[in-house]
Amino acid sequence: MGVQRYQTTTMGERVVGACRAAGEGAYSILEHGSGTNFVYRLELPTEPGEAQRMCGIELEGSFGLSVKNPNKTSTPAVGLKEKADLPEALEDEFQGYAWIAARDPKLLDYERVELLFVGASKDLAAELGSAGAQVVEVAKADEGNPEELKREIHAEEIGLQIEPAETGAVV
Repeated sequence: MGVQRYQTTTMGERVVGACRAAGEGAYSILEHGSGTNFVYRLELPTEPGEAQRMCGIELEGSFGLSVKNPNKTSTPAVGLKEKADLPEALEDEFQGYAWIAARDPKLLDYERVELLFVGASKDLAAELGSAGAQVVEVAKADEGNPEELKREIHAEEIGLQIEPAETGAVV
């Protein structure tokens, strides 16, 4: 996640900048209607800034969450070359479909599982009722702490900047 440097024959040394945290918040994966939703509410920054706008991160949001059947082919140049190796019981959940709602959390426990997030709503309480309101309340109660975030993600050890998460500013 830190700065990476590499050599090229034509351009010499190239530098890829370090990752930067764009926010911290509370999230949940909820069954809703016939699907599964990934919902979140930002704690840091308390109001989205330029960095969050550039990444399409709202104060709160909901996304439909689906999992791709690793046995189905993808459009060329889309998807992973190496596919997830799921146990037969989990593969059976797909029943031949290319995508299914992420109802079984065990589907998220395997490397190379492909996920699809489809934007659903920017108002959790309106879309998801009490379950959405609960995520909002958890995030509000936790009130993000920049020093705690630095410790939790070992920011200093790996050279990760948290200013975008703390202030909303682009750095």
